[in-house]
Amino acid sequence: MVPTAGSLAQLCSDTSPNDPMMTAAQNFCHGFMVGSYQVLLQVNAARKRPAFCVPSPAPSRSQAIAEYVQWVNASPSNAAMPPTDSVFAFLMQRFPCKAGK
Repeated sequence: MVPTAGSLAQLCSDTSPNDPMMTAAQNFCHGFMVGSYQVLLQVNAARKRPAFCVPSPAPSRSQAIAEYVQWVNASPSNAAMPPTDSVFAFLMQRFPCKAGK
């Protein structure tokens, strides 16, 4: 379990090949992010007005995670958020919907 977005971002960015936990950290990161994204897509679809609108084609998973890590690291308030809440906030800021959507 990761208690904050900052903890998740650290797991997602620790990619030193010399770290024996690198593979486990990356697998956890990608699994957490994909799981959160899939749930948030369903929540978003159930809303009268979507909170975020990911373009088609969407960025790659690795690209989106790298952007998320930068977003978390850019602000102490982002880093202090619960992880899933931070993914939702990131998606809303990164992929805002155009008026009328």
